[in-house]
Amino acid sequence: MFNDLYDAANDFLALPTEGSQLAEIRNDDIKARDAFCALNGSDFVSETTLMDFLEEAYEVIDDYDIAGYAELFKLRLREFIRKYNLRYRLDDPFKLRILFTNLYAELQRLNTSNGHLHGLLQDFEHSFDRYARTQDPSDLKTCIAKVSNYAEGLASSTHGQPSAL
Repeated sequence: MFNDLYDAANDFLALPTEGSQLAEIRNDDIKARDAFCALNGSDFVSETTLMDFLEEAYEVIDDYDIAGYAELFKLRLREFIRKYNLRYRLDDPFKLRILFTNLYAELQRLNTSNGHLHGLLQDFEHSFDRYARTQDPSDLKTCIAKVSNYAEGLASSTHGQPSAL
C-alpha cells in the first residue's frame, strides 16, 4: 500500500521523485514505506495540494478494500483536525472543506430546517472548494455568485433579522 501512497503523494510534492529513484520506491515495499513515512507537510507544493493528496490517499486506501482501513483513516483524520483545531471539516464520502468556525456552525443549524438554504449552501461550498484549489478567476466569479445567492436566500428566510440566526 505504501508504494501506491507514495506514488500518489509524489504527484503533489514540491520536488517530486523522478526516474530510477521513483521506480525503486515503487518496486520495493520497505523503501516505499520509509520514503512515505519521511514525508512532511512542507514537502508538498501548498496546503491545497496537501488537501488534494489526503483525498487521493483515501481513494488509494479504499481501493485496497481492507476491512475498516478507509474508515479508520477517516476517523484518525477527523480526530487530527479536531485535536489541532484546524480550519477544515471532513465531509462524507471523503471531502475536505475549509471551515468558517462559529458563523458556519450557526448557518448549518439554520440550514437543517430549510432545504432551500441547504441546497444554496452546498452550491456555495462546492464553488468555494473549487476556487480554493484552482485559484482561477472564473471560479472566483462563480463562488461570488453562489455566495450572493445564499446570502439572498438567508436574508429572505430570516426576513433580514440577524437575531434569527
